[in-house]
Amino acid sequence: MTLRGWNAYDLAESSGVPQSTIFRFLSGQHGEPRGTTIRKLAAGLGVTEADLRGFSEAIKPILPDPLTETNEHIKNDLINRVNEAISTLGRGGKVAIAEKCGITPQAINGWITTGRIDKDNLAVISEMTGYELNWLITGNGLKLKTIKPSLPAPITENKIESNAIWYGEFDLWDSSTQLRDDEVALPFFREVKLSAGKGISEVQENHGAKLRFAKSTLKRKGISTADAACVVVSGNSMEPVLPDGSTIGIDTSKTDIINGKMYAIDHDGQLRVKMIYNLPGGGLRLKSFNTEEWPDEPYLDTSKIRILGQVFWSSVLW
Repeated sequence: MTLRGWNAYDLAESSGVPQSTIFRFLSGQHGEPRGTTIRKLAAGLGVTEADLRGFSEAIKPILPDPLTETNEHIKNDLINRVNEAISTLGRGGKVAIAEKCGITPQAINGWITTGRIDKDNLAVISEMTGYELNWLITGNGLKLKTIKPSLPAPITENKIESNAIWYGEFDLWDSSTQLRDDEVALPFFREVKLSAGKGISEVQENHGAKLRFAKSTLKRKGISTADAACVVVSGNSMEPVLPDGSTIGIDTSKTDIINGKMYAIDHDGQLRVKMIYNLPGGGLRLKSFNTEEWPDEPYLDTSKIRILGQVFWSSVLW
């Protein structure tokens, strides 16, 4: 304190230690100070804790002692550099640096007021702000630490691969067009209103319109022509996989439930297409793709659910 020309008030401002506590230390009315107090006093004086306790040879501060008019500009320049670096951390910068250094934010105010800050604390500011330590001390050299730029990934030529097969153009046909040797006409299922009972319906085979289908496709899937049928999907419950109006092919020989597979069902007279899961202990869970509008439907009583067949094919118009 004598070398700096400070009194107890100056040290209190720089360290954050109450002035009354410093007076008690100086007058001998107070015993050995606590470690936290010593650290605050050391930071305020710009020395290490060991220096203050007298355990090591004193480290010279960044600025010469005592300050003279000749080196006053050195102090001001150092304060400006420290202020600039700390300001890049924002409003909580002083608190963050104080925690890192083990001191109070008031002690940092002391640095900025007096320009008394040791090299260790400047190193912390350098680490936290990205400013070069040498520039903080001297004002010379690079201001900011340089970061080695990452090299862009080398540009490689994309490999072009085919993901489609050209089968030729469409052949137009209607109900009067005869089937080819490699074609079969698949029936459609539909809902039919019954004469007995108001509003009651059941799912039956439609003996009118049929879908021309390639026998080779059925053969590849291992499906008998007698077991193949078609269903038209209505509504948005199976979107986006099966939009409204999609046509699906079903294998009527496959009525045993495999969890997660898609089936056409007769649900109490309603023709529906759903993914189906077995429930533990019995029962079925019907699942739609559009779960936001159509939540899962668990049914313990499956007496009104008749499995028409498993879906093996679909056709979608966009």
